Amino acid sequence: MVGVRENPNSNSNAYNLQFGPGIIDPPGANSSIGQNFVFGPPNNAYEGEPDLFNFSVMGISGKFMMGNNGKVAVECDDPNVKVDVSQMNRFSALNFCGNDLTSSIKITDGKGNQYFFGGDMSKFELSYAAKDILFSEGFNGVPVINSFSISKIILANGKTIEFDYYNPNLSYNFCHNPYTEVSTTPSREPLFSIETYFQQGTRVDNWTTCTSPFPYQCVPAGQSVASSQEFVTLLKKSLLTSIRYDGNEIKINYKSIGYSLKHRYSAPKYLNEWVIDNIETYSNSRLLKSTTFSYDNFGGNNQRPFLKSVKENETNKEYSFEYTGTYNLPPYYTKGVDHWGYWNGNDSNPYLAPYSSYNGQTGDYDLINTFRDPSSIYYSATLLSKIVYPTKGSTEFEYEPHDYSKRVERNSSHDFYPFLEPKTGNAGGARIFKIKNYSAPGILSTEKEYRYKSTRNNEQGTVSSGTLMHWPRYHYYFEFDYGFSKRILLLTSSSNHQKNSLDSYNVGYSTVFEIENNNGYKEYNFTDYNTNPDNYQSEFDGENYLNTIKFSNIFDGIGIQPLNLYRNFQNLYGIDKSITRGKLLYEKFYKESGTFPQKEVQYDYHDNEGYNQFFNEADDNYVTIYHTSGIWAQAYKKFFNASYLRSKSVRNYDDYGNELQVAGTEYIYNSHYNSNLSEEITTFGDNSVLKKTYKYASDLLIGNPDQPSSFPAEYRFISSMYRKNMLSVPLVTTEYKNNTFLKRSQTLYNFDSNLTIPTLPSQDLLYTEDKVTNIGGFNGTYSVPTIGFATVVQSYDQYDSSGNLLQFTSKTGVPTSIIWGYNKKYPIAMVEGATYPIAGSSLGTDIPQTLIDNIVNASVTDMAQPVGNDEAALLLALDNFRKDPTMANYQVTTYTHDPLVGVRSITPPNGIREYYKYDTAYRLEKIKDLNDGTLTEHLYNFKH
Repeated sequence: MVGVRENPNSNSNAYNLQFGPGIIDPPGANSSIGQNFVFGPPNNAYEGEPDLFNFSVMGISGKFMMGNNGKVAVECDDPNVKVDVSQMNRFSALNFCGNDLTSSIKITDGKGNQYFFGGDMSKFELSYAAKDILFSEGFNGVPVINSFSISKIILANGKTIEFDYYNPNLSYNFCHNPYTEVSTTPSREPLFSIETYFQQGTRVDNWTTCTSPFPYQCVPAGQSVASSQEFVTLLKKSLLTSIRYDGNEIKINYKSIGYSLKHRYSAPKYLNEWVIDNIETYSNSRLLKSTTFSYDNFGGNNQRPFLKSVKENETNKEYSFEYTGTYNLPPYYTKGVDHWGYWNGNDSNPYLAPYSSYNGQTGDYDLINTFRDPSSIYYSATLLSKIVYPTKGSTEFEYEPHDYSKRVERNSSHDFYPFLEPKTGNAGGARIFKIKNYSAPGILSTEKEYRYKSTRNNEQGTVSSGTLMHWPRYHYYFEFDYGFSKRILLLTSSSNHQKNSLDSYNVGYSTVFEIENNNGYKEYNFTDYNTNPDNYQSEFDGENYLNTIKFSNIFDGIGIQPLNLYRNFQNLYGIDKSITRGKLLYEKFYKESGTFPQKEVQYDYHDNEGYNQFFNEADDNYVTIYHTSGIWAQAYKKFFNASYLRSKSVRNYDDYGNELQVAGTEYIYNSHYNSNLSEEITTFGDNSVLKKTYKYASDLLIGNPDQPSSFPAEYRFISSMYRKNMLSVPLVTTEYKNNTFLKRSQTLYNFDSNLTIPTLPSQDLLYTEDKVTNIGGFNGTYSVPTIGFATVVQSYDQYDSSGNLLQFTSKTGVPTSIIWGYNKKYPIAMVEGATYPIAGSSLGTDIPQTLIDNIVNASVTDMAQPVGNDEAALLLALDNFRKDPTMANYQVTTYTHDPLVGVRSITPPNGIREYYKYDTAYRLEKIKDLNDGTLTEHLYNFKH
């Protein structure tokens, strides 16, 4: 990332291997360029393979990478997400640590919400890996930041959510000798855990030196190195302890499980695992709710903690949990794992690199009946098997092993590029087989079975719909013929270095049937590697296909066998299509004994390349990544567009499969200025067509966003939205029926040149005529609604400093004022027909400020009382407000609340008050009248 930031270029230039930024010496030079070709010289090198980051927060998720131009490329369903890494500091090796470490990342979504990650040491997860170090021998490893924790969220309305983490004040010495820091201060133990993993490998590198071409007179020479290495990792965790929002707080408290998790069979230092003990919810320092977590210790001699129950202390409601296969678990350092890392029970296994068959001429291999095959017994060990609810109803889960009928392979028949091969087998891990819901012990209410077959039949021989995405390779064998000498290279590694795809899952299923007892079944079909393979289209003829080039000519004339395996020694890549896989293609709904579906819903999606031909940034939204494999360098494209829904259709059928009705919607992305949804076109069963079009801030950029005065006054807010990245908010929606204009709605926002107040709606407009004006703007000519033809449906006249609406005016011109109490958290009065005082203004107002202050102060006093307190004083203040002579001509509604619980009373203009009662879990139980009569009652039952 550093090299790209300091030496920006363009993705198209970087893609040019002949003259791109990664090349230092020209092709054909007589010296080996090696890593210089890809990464440049050591000082401020152009970084050809930047780090890929993943993020997930508040319903948005995606990936990002520093682009070739020094700007961050983002893949997300929100196309306007921006990532700021300007405060992400760089540190070398051991020169960062302690409480003075600061580094942060800011992500802003398309609605203007800001998310901050990292900051101080407590908000990073760090790992320190070392070989054969038991942490009693000192430490000289290099710390690595694994993740940045969310530290703060600033919402578009100006409100803030803050996150605190366990911070035991680590010293600078921590990075140099973490053992001392951990062992001398017990209070720091919750932060740490020790993990062990093994790496085994062999390198056999044999040469024969020959003095004449033929017959060879060769002298053998060479070396063979075998290794079996244990690695120990100290993990410094980031433990969330508090979430604070608007005067409320959630506290997370931890406890030790009371015993050590042994990361190897003998070590001088073990650490206890820490788990969540309880979670407490506070409102203005008042405890509202507490939840306690309890645990069972399963595993025999190698026990682990398992969540046993979650109990709501105020109600004594308890949820309990059960698990499969927890009696005899392996040690943490077991080598009994399958190819995908799941436990297979072979704990006595001394090796991790299995060998079955290998063809040294072709490079092909197979792995059959090895000690790393998946287990048919232990595949579901430790998985959740049952949840028991407070009602004593329950849900049970049954599992079965993953299987597949196809797998993504690399072998000689396809030059070791990924292809789909029809092979069957099982993979590690488990999939859900049945879900059973019981309304009471022994009383089955629903049962769902899942079949992962190409047809619903479950007879033996029915083909799995699964595709195995990752098939491991542990061995490589090469022969090099230099003419006067020969070389044999054999490499073995227990780590799988073969990447067949960038998908995060092992098995993907194209068809899944969900069969519910006595309620029919559903068929789901998904995209997979068969429908959406990676793009390996050749870029060059001859040897330089897939945009590759030899990084030195000193290997010219050398016979390499097998050549294509050596070329793919570290995998040559196509254009990644993993984001387009695993998407729902169709779902069909059947009666229990039906042959034909009653209903079918079909989906189609845009590709992640070139889905918007009108917006150049969509086509150009890729990063060129440099990569070496064997003696070749490759430049390949990683696109960062999402795969958006293109269309959805719904078809209904009769019992004989005859189509009764069809309706569908197309989703179109054709703006010249953004990647947002531009149009929705829905065709109904009667063939009528409803079309909706959307415009956003970048579609109305009729001025320079950095110069608000360049906009007409009513559109200056566009500059605020642009600078706050509120680019995913639709501002104009137009509807047409059968190509005839129906209506247009538009929302205007307030404007603040200093960006110090939230950008919030100021007016809702309605157009009954299709009137637009073409105006020259920042990037061209824009079609803008002609505001003079609009009707104001509602205006939003005032907001307070917390973004709360204080006054709005309807289309009839009648104002309504809202008074906020409880420290500006909840409305306590709504006055229809009256205007709200304007702070600092000498203009007259309908509601005296003193009346507002009286009820606001009364609500603050009430807020300090326990939940369910006698709120007579607040009700009296509100009644006095209602009865004040200045309020005689207005419609007044008043409200009282228990913060974080709900409204306690509503008194409408007629004065007939309603009271809201809650149970011990703070769920609405009854609504009562003034005479304590029950108006409405709510009963809560669990539905499975």
